[in-house]
Amino acid sequence: MAVDHIKKVSSYDRLFDQAQTHQYNLSIRLNPDGLSFAVYSNPQKRYIAIESVSFPEKFASSAGALATTIYLDHIAKTIDEKSWLISEFKNRVIIYNTKVYTLVPEPLFNPEGKDSYLSFVHKTGPDEVILDSKLEAIDSRIIFGINKNIFAELNAWFSNARLMHHAGAMLESVVPVFKHAEPENPVFININKKHMDIIALRDNTLSFVNTFEWRTGTDIVYYTLFVLDQLSLNPGKTHVFLCGDIDEGDENHQLITRYIRNTDFLSRNESYTKGYALELISTHKYFDLLNPALCE
Repeated sequence: MAVDHIKKVSSYDRLFDQAQTHQYNLSIRLNPDGLSFAVYSNPQKRYIAIESVSFPEKFASSAGALATTIYLDHIAKTIDEKSWLISEFKNRVIIYNTKVYTLVPEPLFNPEGKDSYLSFVHKTGPDEVILDSKLEAIDSRIIFGINKNIFAELNAWFSNARLMHHAGAMLESVVPVFKHAEPENPVFININKKHMDIIALRDNTLSFVNTFEWRTGTDIVYYTLFVLDQLSLNPGKTHVFLCGDIDEGDENHQLITRYIRNTDFLSRNESYTKGYALELISTHKYFDLLNPALCE
């Protein structure tokens, strides 16, 4: 089996010093088919490194013991190549991508019932650890499952890191920015390999979030139009922001813009993204990763 990783992005500021990681924040995003990480310098108040690699084979965490072992081997290989990733950082956050999650409003949340909250909407098994994290932006808890072996290895590699669900990271990234800003009632599509997240805001609050599996661009359009219809939103007027694994002019982008008139890429323009490391990076691909607040 080939084990070489495909490096999609690798950009480092000249100020990056792996001997100074104690002054940095580290954000890692784990997808089923790869991982990305970004380094934020607290003294410089900007990102000074970003890297993204795709694994040669895709294994879902629920696909069995062998698949989980191979997936962890791929992560370990990345750590072997970048040993400073397990050095001491000021703060660390790991964004874990899985379809197994649900939301519960904070006033209704009971810590002793989180297993039942999740099992009500997803099939869970004995090989999963059920976690929750508070989402300040929407005053809710996101509850999600993670394979126990993956959870154990992540704790061994990145002790004391904050572990977040990918949908939670997206919500904590888009809601504070757009809660009191134009356009009115925006919709966000976060596209990953074979699944997509749709988030909708209405009257400055979250009105919808869900994850859908897709095989073709037609599926992406279908689910988007379905959600817009359910929310009584006009696809000719609603402003839809795109992020994740999509590029301007690619097949999926062309198909989406054929049916939805007002689309933009969800890019980062904050001061902390200004610098050499992100100068040539399409930040819409890493919108959830490039959020210093997740490490606070």
